[in-house]
Amino acid sequence: MATRLFIALELPESCRNTLADLNPQVKGLEWLPAKQLHVTLSFIGHVNAPKEERLREALGEVRLPAFFLPIQGVETFGGVHPRVVWAGLGKGHPHLYALH
Repeated sequence: MATRLFIALELPESCRNTLADLNPQVKGLEWLPAKQLHVTLSFIGHVNAPKEERLREALGEVRLPAFFLPIQGVETFGGVHPRVVWAGLGKGHPHLYALH
């Protein structure tokens, strides 16, 4: 069985709580709890178990010092009936390039 995977950065708890508190109470929009908020770096898709294990091992080797990443702006996907709300991170942060 394949698992649907993506690579993400965890946000500090204070940042997650601030974003979670922005809930606009839009009908049909499921607002995630603060503990599920993250920065998606890459969507991988469905991956089988051996490949997932290799990916986890490789990602476990990634090391980068903590850095400040400004959140700039909030937007939606879904047009008149938004289903996804996302926060922007500005432009071309060097630490994100290093992670890439």
